[in-house]
Amino acid sequence: MATAVLNPQADDDPKNRKLPEQLQRVAIALLRELKQRDLYDRRIEVLKDRLHRFYSDGIQHVYPNYGTGTYQIGTSGGYVDIGNRTVQCPNYMGDYNVVFYPNQRSLEAVLTQNPPGIEFEPDDPSVTEDIEAAEVAEGYRTKFDNSNDVKGAQLKIARMFCLSGRTVAEVETVANKQKWGLNDQGAPRQMETVKIFGTLESKFPIYARDQDGCAFAMLFEDPDVLTAKADYPELAKTDKIKGGQGSPAESDWERWARLGVRQARKSYFLNGGSLSFVTTKTKAYLRPACYQSKACDEAWMEDSETGFSSQATGEDGKGLTVRDKLEELFPDGWCITLIGENYAESWNKSLDDAIVVGFPREGDGMTGRAMTEGLVVVQDSYNDKKNAEREAYEKGWPATWVSGQAVDYDALLNQRAEPYAFHEIKELRPGQTVEEVIYREPEMNLSETFIASMEEDRGQLPQQISGALPALQGESAPGEHTASGKAMDRSQAMGMLGMAWAKMQFMWARIYYMAALCATTNPDHAEEIVVPNEDGQTSKFALAKLTKGKFHCHPDSDSSFPESTMAKRTQLDSVLALLAQAPEIGAEFAKSPDNWEAVLKLKGFPELTLIPAMAYEKQTAELEILLRESPIPNPATQQYVVMHAKMALQAEAAGMPEPPFQPPPPEISSVPVGKYDYHQWEFAKCQEFLSSKRCRHELAAGGEDKQGNPLGVRNVELHADLHQQAMIQQAMQAAAMAPPPPAGKPAPKPPAAHAPEAATSVQKQSTPPGAATV
Repeated sequence: MATAVLNPQADDDPKNRKLPEQLQRVAIALLRELKQRDLYDRRIEVLKDRLHRFYSDGIQHVYPNYGTGTYQIGTSGGYVDIGNRTVQCPNYMGDYNVVFYPNQRSLEAVLTQNPPGIEFEPDDPSVTEDIEAAEVAEGYRTKFDNSNDVKGAQLKIARMFCLSGRTVAEVETVANKQKWGLNDQGAPRQMETVKIFGTLESKFPIYARDQDGCAFAMLFEDPDVLTAKADYPELAKTDKIKGGQGSPAESDWERWARLGVRQARKSYFLNGGSLSFVTTKTKAYLRPACYQSKACDEAWMEDSETGFSSQATGEDGKGLTVRDKLEELFPDGWCITLIGENYAESWNKSLDDAIVVGFPREGDGMTGRAMTEGLVVVQDSYNDKKNAEREAYEKGWPATWVSGQAVDYDALLNQRAEPYAFHEIKELRPGQTVEEVIYREPEMNLSETFIASMEEDRGQLPQQISGALPALQGESAPGEHTASGKAMDRSQAMGMLGMAWAKMQFMWARIYYMAALCATTNPDHAEEIVVPNEDGQTSKFALAKLTKGKFHCHPDSDSSFPESTMAKRTQLDSVLALLAQAPEIGAEFAKSPDNWEAVLKLKGFPELTLIPAMAYEKQTAELEILLRESPIPNPATQQYVVMHAKMALQAEAAGMPEPPFQPPPPEISSVPVGKYDYHQWEFAKCQEFLSSKRCRHELAAGGEDKQGNPLGVRNVELHADLHQQAMIQQAMQAAAMAPPPPAGKPAPKPPAAHAPEAATSVQKQSTPPGAATV
């Protein structure tokens, strides 16, 4: 027997595209085995999802057959088979999508108004490493947002909440030249991305209680054949990637239902030439528990020195199985990718490090109810009544009855119907009236109860089912016209969607956490990544700090439900009114130009010029330069040393004591201040930075093996000193140029920019007369 050498995956094949054929065959066998699970329940959840997407697209006379897993689109007067009986469709089958999609649109609009509030926190707030890990993760979040369509992903989650129920997010590192260019090695740059899947595009153990109980998770996509060949060139060389191929992990009817939603004509599935251009991509995440399958019982075969394959043995001399090999190669879990029916690649990956499942409401099992599921029956009711109304109008126009004795009936039929036309009536018998020979049926009128029932189907009933109350669309309760009343109605309406919002926040917390962990293994990320801040500055973050057990991400407890701009303005007015009641706090709030910029932006006047904000912006740009550079030697220091030496010699020759040695600072800021700078505000920005979290991060950046960036911070301090010195000089000049006081009045004290104790080291170490100054 051959002795096993269970080496991990090779460095030149990190995704095991050259995995031994025995393991490739076992991978496909495992997926075929898992495919047989929950067949009937899977059929039901697929049909429900497909039905909801039909209704969202305005195709609402759909008849699913839960026995066969198929559906039919009804045609006027035709017959459909719904399993236990055949049903004839009515003659009037219009689809009036005024119930299903409008409520779906309201739900999606509310769930996507603002990004979900989440925050990174250290696992142990008393440990410095944990604190730094949380800070790095928060910084990486900005980079992730800049590289992904986060708003689009949020909208997809909201849409899947409405239509699918079970919503799946997958986080992975993807190479994409078109989006992110090339790395230093000339290969496509890689970045962490998130993809959203619904029930049609995913498969889970339906009877599992939650994600922790899921032994596997499968995701399905349908790329173009050319794209698949470009992504997997090794597989393309074997000519195994072909159009129209399904997956061994799903049935054909599952695939047809998924492809049907992507067609231009969605009323029925077209399985013609279009399928020859797409193939199925399957990505399956298997937990190590799946290795207990009988498919893994077979002996693990390795080539011996004689060239023959035999069962490998371990160190204990016992024969090894495929299960032993899988546990060695993929101890955390096995992520398998198939293109069509062919193995493509696989790697070691835990399901919980790449997948997060969310449901818009709490339920049992892994098949969740969609938020619009209850609207199907209401939409059907409205369609039936609207079609009955249409038929009544078309067939219920009042008829005119005439007497053949008094009217030439044949001639009347040949006459053209024109408004106010004249028609001759034969001579009436004596005593006979026109009303006795002509009768007009009364006009067709629908009953008030029928009309009220239609309004209920369109209004109150679906709103109560979906939770999309009228206040979400700007309407108010009957009799309520005050601003406060409307705000209260909207708040209550949003409260009904709080559960779905909380689920979305949880999903995003997991997405950001998984993306941060993926970033640590991305070779295109340097040891430190540079992330732009909202104020125009940049921060450096060491990704090595991101390890499990050091940080976590959870929904922000202070984050409120999504609010519109108008609601934010209302809240801002409340905050400003509150600050007015506390003048001291309000004065501090008003000191920050950043606060004023936010107020102007929210109030709709960002184009107004605010000089302090301009100075803040200028100083923000200079801060980036200061942090990248170090202080430079002060030329005045050397001049002072030479001048002091001369003065000391002169004093010694004259028999006088040596003057005190008080040189200026040995170093100054690498960025000088300008003569016409707004020194007050630029100094305030420097002071704000030196008290900020960013400054603490700069001092601690790099971990234990590095000393951070103390020189850059020192450079900022020296730059602030120059601004402060300029402020004092300006104050002194203003005092000197002030007119003398009137006779009999004391002279006013010169204005001081700061108290004497706030004077910088430059002023405290003043030079003697004749010496060079800074």
